[in-house]
Amino acid sequence: MVANKYDNDFEKMKVLSIIEEEGGKRVNMANLAIVSSHAVNGVARLHSELIKRDLFRHFYELWPEKFQNKTNGITPRRWLLMCNPMLSDCIADKIGMVDYFSVLSSH
Repeated sequence: MVANKYDNDFEKMKVLSIIEEEGGKRVNMANLAIVSSHAVNGVARLHSELIKRDLFRHFYELWPEKFQNKTNGITPRRWLLMCNPMLSDCIADKIGMVDYFSVLSSH
């Protein structure tokens, strides 16, 4: 597929290859993941853009439809509540709002 699309451009084939040839043959796991997946997802808009523009630019040029952005959906307040409940309680006490983590329009 790559050879046909890029007219036997060996540099492009090398970048997109699942098997790395330099320094002994080994599997490039990132390339394997992209080739074998139906979608490549960045967890934030910035991350998605970096993946498309820099890290996997050649794959994005080959399969732009595979590259998506899906924000992971956790807010910093909810994250804090889950990872450090004592600090979350302290903040809630300080600002006088027990449910501050669910009311995003405040504070």
